[in-house]
Amino acid sequence: TPDFIVIGAEKCGTTSLFQYLSRHPAILSPIEKEIDFFDMEYERGLDWYLSHFPPVLPQSGPSGRTVTGETSANYLYSDSAPARIAECFPSVQLIVLLRHPVERAISRYNMMVRNRVELRSFDAAIRQEMSLISDAMTDGSIPWSVLNRCRYIGNGLYYYHIKRWLDHFPIEQLLVLPSETLFVHPERTLQRLYSRIGLQGIPAQDKANPSYPKYNAGEYTVAVSADIQRQRFDFFELHTQKLESLLDCSFNWRSPD
Repeated sequence: TPDFIVIGAEKCGTTSLFQYLSRHPAILSPIEKEIDFFDMEYERGLDWYLSHFPPVLPQSGPSGRTVTGETSANYLYSDSAPARIAECFPSVQLIVLLRHPVERAISRYNMMVRNRVELRSFDAAIRQEMSLISDAMTDGSIPWSVLNRCRYIGNGLYYYHIKRWLDHFPIEQLLVLPSETLFVHPERTLQRLYSRIGLQGIPAQDKANPSYPKYNAGEYTVAVSADIQRQRFDFFELHTQKLESLLDCSFNWRSPD
């Protein structure tokens, strides 16, 4: 059974994190990165889910401990995954990568343009989502159905998604990592994660060859002006402050110059 689950967020570096973790000799990976059991495949049953993990865990590493876990980046946004995971694995460690919300929105937009499923301009798409969210907001809350529909803006309003998870798990089981820190200081970030799941230090091979390339990094075919980015950052700012208050931390996300 999984010792940890990376629950998101989408377009925040979860593929890179999965690859880095798979290099650790004491971490045995499942047969695929995104199982998506607790949001999309739940009807297949728990035995189907567990079949993705090693049937026997050999002893490994200086402590003799071996762990396993999975990465499904859409779990963070699921309305049903928190309760399902809490029921099946109440002690599992949850890992979240969070990226500057404007940069995440631009990344997702460019992905959808590359996939030829987005024909609107970035500004038009964002304005439409901002209008939907503003109209739906009541007493400081936003319905999950609206957040889930607004995949550029709604997916970056992390406060509301994480709050839903904290209704089912204690905050001590949630490790939140900034994407920016993962790529600027990968060893420092991974050390925090390893400590959380009970492993000792950076593997010797990573110390000897400290290479941490970005995986699944798509090219940007559409540039977004700094002025538009500043306007969108203003929309996110209050929600980010609520997130920082909830987690008692600072992400240092700033408006573009």
